[in-house]
Amino acid sequence: MGLVSLNLESIYLHKNTNVSVLLPYCPREGITPEEFYDSGRKYKVLWLLHGFYGDNTDWIRKSMVEYYAAKKDLIVVMPDGMNSFYLNLEQMNYMHVKDYILEELMPMIFNWFPASAKPEDNYIAGLSMGGLGVLNLVLSAPERFNRAAVLSYAPIDFKDPEEVAANERMMINYRASYPDMESLLASKDNVFDYIKTLHDEGVRLPELYFSIGKQDGMYQRYLRFKKYLTDSGIEAEFSETDGYAHDWDFWDIEIRKFIERI
Repeated sequence: MGLVSLNLESIYLHKNTNVSVLLPYCPREGITPEEFYDSGRKYKVLWLLHGFYGDNTDWIRKSMVEYYAAKKDLIVVMPDGMNSFYLNLEQMNYMHVKDYILEELMPMIFNWFPASAKPEDNYIAGLSMGGLGVLNLVLSAPERFNRAAVLSYAPIDFKDPEEVAANERMMINYRASYPDMESLLASKDNVFDYIKTLHDEGVRLPELYFSIGKQDGMYQRYLRFKKYLTDSGIEAEFSETDGYAHDWDFWDIEIRKFIERI
């Protein structure tokens, strides 16, 4: 596949940012380069989000995603989400990371590259912090995606003081996004309540896939969220694998499985 590295000035981030894009390229036999690149074909897109401490190069350097995507002729878009948890950080230089992806990066990819904008052709996946990013984006714009994979992540319940206290690193970003807890609880970023609100209102959600290694430190929180979704009647697929923790051995396996089903 072809690898494009973009650096652009973002209106929504108020800064320069980097994006990595994997593109299908002409096969060696059966078609000429002119025929291939002039075909007008629009490709399916996988929006792929990294975790905390990572950047737009993580998936390329630490997994075989390029090899898996090449088999499916996928375009893979990997933005730099910084350590934002893919939130709109109002009080951190107005860096609107969620809006950047939905309202700036997606239109750019759809119009500058041979990428299909059809919801049925768009998929999203992310690991750890990127799993939260998947939920943040999918719940804000469920009509844009076909299927979503949340790898090694489960959202916290903001109505549980113990969970809030145990996740201070995350709460720093939420406090930079919302002036108080009441505003956060009423927002789309309150995954626990908002996903149920959408379900109860009959909003079509993308197909949801959650997976985790049983040795992951987030496993118990994952099980609580799994029970919450099941008890709420929200359809989702779940996968727990013994012998894996919060690491790339697990995420490489899971992204292969997700891509194979596209």
